[in-house]
Amino acid sequence: MAEQFQQFMNRASIEFSANLEQRVYETLKQHKILIAVAESLTGGLISSMLTSWPGSSEYFVGGAVCYTPRAKIIQTGIDPKVIAEYGIVSGGTALGLARGISQRLFTQLGLGITGVAGPEVHGGRKVGTVFIGLVDKEREIVKEFSLDGSREEIQRKSAEAALGVLWLYLKDKN
Repeated sequence: MAEQFQQFMNRASIEFSANLEQRVYETLKQHKILIAVAESLTGGLISSMLTSWPGSSEYFVGGAVCYTPRAKIIQTGIDPKVIAEYGIVSGGTALGLARGISQRLFTQLGLGITGVAGPEVHGGRKVGTVFIGLVDKEREIVKEFSLDGSREEIQRKSAEAALGVLWLYLKDKN
């Protein structure tokens, strides 16, 4: 079931700020965790947030902005059958992106995101529908969000929610 952005951030006791970015940065760096990101609707915002700190190359290996199905397949190696079965905007695709980018870049963590920033419905999904997938060698996490706002606001909230999902994982794991 889709979670509302503010409910998630409140439940997770996360107030998005540079402080959240810093906590993610410090935890990834301290525990020497390598991460790679495959982004669709956020167009590189997550990668930008993860690399805004000096020394981020110690944990951020790389990211792919894979906007079209073709780019998703080429850049992450996601099986086209996953996209065909679950849809371009789905939890299955978000997990496939996360898994694929992590395997391609040899990282402990992979994060994938896909969704509809708007202004029109896409693939049968309404504007604001977002799926975030996070994988490690043992676990797969997928979160669905229902966001509102302009295209830019949905993109920003999506990137913030992705960092929130990552932070909760790191907090739980370490």
